Formats: sequence, C-alpha cells, structure tokens
Amino acid sequence: MKIIKLQSENIKKLKAIEIKPDSNLIQITGANAQGKTSVLDSIWYGLGGKDAIDSQPIREGENEAIIKLDLEEFTVTRKFKRKGDKIATSLFVESKDGLKYKTPQAVLDGLVGKLSFDPLAFSNFKAKEQFDLLCDLCDIEFDFDKAESEKQIVYSERTIINRQLKELEAEEKNIDIDIFLPEESVDIQGLITELHELHEYNLDQEIYKKEIDEDEELVKENEMKIKELTNANVVMKKAINDTKNKQGQLKDDTEINAKLAQVQVINTNHEKIHRQEELKAKLIKQKALSDKKTEQLEIIDKNKLKALKLAKMPINGLFIDSNEVFYNNIAFSQLSGSEKLKISLAIAASANPKLRIIRITDGSLLDKKSMGELLKFANERDFQIWIERVDESGQVGICIEDGMVKENSK
Repeated sequence: MKIIKLQSENIKKLKAIEIKPDSNLIQITGANAQGKTSVLDSIWYGLGGKDAIDSQPIREGENEAIIKLDLEEFTVTRKFKRKGDKIATSLFVESKDGLKYKTPQAVLDGLVGKLSFDPLAFSNFKAKEQFDLLCDLCDIEFDFDKAESEKQIVYSERTIINRQLKELEAEEKNIDIDIFLPEESVDIQGLITELHELHEYNLDQEIYKKEIDEDEELVKENEMKIKELTNANVVMKKAINDTKNKQGQLKDDTEINAKLAQVQVINTNHEKIHRQEELKAKLIKQKALSDKKTEQLEIIDKNKLKALKLAKMPINGLFIDSNEVFYNNIAFSQLSGSEKLKISLAIAASANPKLRIIRITDGSLLDKKSMGELLKFANERDFQIWIERVDESGQVGICIEDGMVKENSK
C-alpha cells in the first residue's frame, strides 16, 4: 500500500500543499527552512500515533492544521487544534467504500511498521546507534546496555579478585620452609625460664664455693689458735660439712643455649608453615570467588546470545553483537557507501511490508549514482521513497517554497 495523494495544511512550516506522486521516487526539494522536512513529517504525523507527533505540529500563528493521506485502500485524516498551551488531535480512517473505523489508530498500527526508520540516517549512524536502532526495530526486549554495565562491574570485580589471587599464589610459592626443622614452634619463654633457673643454680654453687673457701681460710687461721678455739672449730667444721652436703656439680647450659640459638629459626619456620596453610585456604576461597564471577559473565553472555538468536533480523546475513551491526560477518562500518545504502534500504523495506513507504530526510548527502540506486530499488521492490533534498532550481522533484509547492516544479 502506497500514498496516492498527500494534502497538508499548516503543519509546521507548511501553508498548504497537495502532492500526487507520479513515480516511486518522490524528491521534495527547495532551499533550507522552506518546509521540505515538514512534508515528510506530515506523512509520519498522519500515520503514526501520538508518540510520532511533535509538541508543536501547527504552523506558527495558526490555530488549526490538517493532514489528509489517500492510500490505495484507506483515506487517513488527522486534524490538529490549538487549545491554549495544548494541542488537541483527532484521527479518522475511512475505507474506499465509505466504512469509518471506530479504532482508526489500531488500523494504522496494523499497517505502519517502522516508518520513522531512515535508511540514509541509519547508514551514517555510529555503530552503537545502529545497534540500538536495530534492536528497537527487531523488538528485542533484552537490555543490552544494562547487561553490558553488569558485565563491566562483574569483570572489574573479577579482575580485583584475580589480582589478589595472583598475589596470594606468589606469596605462597615464595615461602621457603626448612623441612629438616621441627614443624612445631618452640616455647621460647619456657627455655628462658629454664635457663634462668640453671643460672640461679650455678650462681648458688659459686656462692657455696666462695663460702667454703672463706670458711677453710678461717679454719687455717683457727688451727693456729686451735687450742683457744677448739669449741669454735668444731662448730665451724660442722658448718663446712653442712655446706658441702648442699654443694653439687655445676650444670652445663650448653644445651639450652643451643636451643635458644635455634628457637628463632624453628619458630620462623613454624610461622611459615602456618602462613602457607592459611594461604592455601584463602586461595581456595579466592579461586571460588573468581570462578563465580566468571560464571556470572558467562550467564550474561549466554542470555545476550539467546536474545540475539531469538531476534528475527530484517534481512538474511544481518546480525548484531558487541554493540555493533554486522552483515555477512563484516562490520557494517567496514562496508562501502553503496553497500550500506542497499542494506539500509532493505532493512527499511522489511520494516514496512504493508505500507510500502520509506522516508529519507537528508538526501542532499547522496550523489547521482546513489540516487540511481534509490530509484532502482524503489522500482524493483515497488516501494515509494520520499526523499528530502536541497535544490533551489525548481527543476528537480517537487519544490517547496515558503511552505507551498512552487509553481512549475516537477
């Protein structure tokens, strides 16, 4: 279904126009700011729902506007009326046999696909914009931006976890344990206490020896006075015997000192063993965290892949991935200008199978060869292509001047 006649009055920059297409390529030409875009907007306003209409569709200084589209099977009339700061709109759809539909927009919604899809604009969009537009065109409900955001968060978390994992692995690997040393730590305080007791014992022995030496010296002196000091000497000998009974052999502290010399080495080795066991436990937990993050990334990619597989692309060979559009495994951005245009036109045609209309709002970017490809496509696929181009000669297409069709324009 195509447009037989377009009538538009007081829509944006238009005053009043009437266009009856006589070919499949309808060029709307003229200077800038004369109303060319308003012609194409009239088609979209007439057929699209409320979301398709700008907040100010009525020409400045006017209070009412109307669009009438004669299609091959329907007549569509949309009226606008200014009411204070608001714009009221009404829609009427009538079949060729005079039947008026009670739900006119529902009738149009069944016909209109993605009339807002501009193939030329699409071919010039950045990769991410093309990706988003194609997702919308194919009604893919999967939120790729959210998934990508979640993926980046999980990826960052996993990066931190893996960095910590490598640090733990390096630390565990670099621990040098002496296997010939005891695994258990030594009680250094116990050894010190034992050494202290030994030293006290030996000190006592030294004191005992000194006492004996002093007493024996006295004995020698007393022997000279033995006669006078017999009684005292007897007592002194008894004291000497008592002291000798207390005296023992000096104890050797070599073993304890040797243990003390080794205690730091042994305890350091024990700490290494304990740290190694601790690191092994942490490594297990850290690896589990990393594996969990990897699993989350795989789930995100799996859901994304599932959504992409379920998506029905407008044309064969077209697919989207990694925020980019591909055609036959080649990134859309790497295709030639001619290939981009052909594929974009095919997408637009697929998006509008019933209402066979395509709008191009900046056709001035196209050269003569590209215009020829547009005409060829329109005729071969039996589509109407409405294209806006800057041309002030009045000799090309339908020229719009000051909101009206210029006289003698083709």
